[in-house]
This record gives sequence, structure tokens and C-alpha cells, in this order.
Amino acid sequence: MTRGESSVDAAGFLGGMIGIVADATYSHNDGRSFTITLTADSPAVAGMAGILGNPQMMAMMGKVVRVGTIDVLDQNGSLSALVASRVLLQAQGADAADMSAVLATMDFARLGQFDQ
Repeated sequence: MTRGESSVDAAGFLGGMIGIVADATYSHNDGRSFTITLTADSPAVAGMAGILGNPQMMAMMGKVVRVGTIDVLDQNGSLSALVASRVLLQAQGADAADMSAVLATMDFARLGQFDQ
């Protein structure tokens, strides 16, 4: 699997209301691909904290799987998690197992402290 295109934006949309967004596309040699998006320090992330920060709420929304050190919400192959109460992690476009394998290689503790 290779990582394809990636981007990082310190989003100025609505005066910075969406925070910092980074995404990357990962591709298999056979053409399958998926995208991981990270959104940090955003009001949208704060709004999701009530759901993704609570395992019981996550379980009501879909299947909860453990990936590395975090709980991830699997909603029909779209994965979402809250890292360190400030980074929204989303992965979509492929089989949940393939995406989870890549997510499991991430250092979630350092991700939560990326700018500190």
C-alpha cells in the first residue's frame, strides 16, 4: 500500500471556524484506495466530542472497534474517532479492516499533541 496525495490546510473558511485539516489518500497496487482526514481544533470537533468521546453513544451509532489505543466508530465502513479530545479522525473509501490496519500504525498520543 502506498500513500498518494496529501494536503494540510490551516482553514480560513468562516474565519478559521473549521480549524486545521489534513488528509491523505492511500492506494493499493490493484487500484483500491481510501482517504484519511484529520481535523483539529475545530468547533465541529467539539460538537462530535459528545458522541465520539463516549463509548455508549458510539455504540448507539454503529459498531465500535479498537484500533491501537483508541475506540473507532465503524458506520458501514466509514471510520471515525476522537483523538485527545481535539482531533477528529475519519477514514473512508475501503474495507474497514484495510483502513484499520493503516490507522493502527498511527501514534495517537503524539497526534493529540501535534502542535504543543
